[in-house]
Amino acid sequence: MSNKLVSLKKRSDFVKNRTEGVAYRTPFFVLRTMPWKKDEIGIGYVVSKKGIDKRAVTRNRVKRRLRALADSVLLENGNLGTAYVFYARLKAFDAPFDQMKTDLLKCLKPSS
Repeated sequence: MSNKLVSLKKRSDFVKNRTEGVAYRTPFFVLRTMPWKKDEIGIGYVVSKKGIDKRAVTRNRVKRRLRALADSVLLENGNLGTAYVFYARLKAFDAPFDQMKTDLLKCLKPSS
């Protein structure tokens, strides 16, 4: 398995994921998955002012938590050839990390 998650950089990748991706909704985030390059796991994060908070401190904390979540779960349980994009929700700011991890694992079950 890949030892590193590869970031989605282009806007077109995010737009493609938004339109063609399969969505899994949780109280803390929406995870959208789509086919990606064969030997990589793609990862992206969307933490918007509208969805979270106007303050950058809050958005940065949510993004750090989602990054830590992805690092701890997707490296072992993610599928090669798949891109995952997290769309953050406000509850991700102070949600228990273990609960977020459990929800992510539930989201990954159907795609495994």
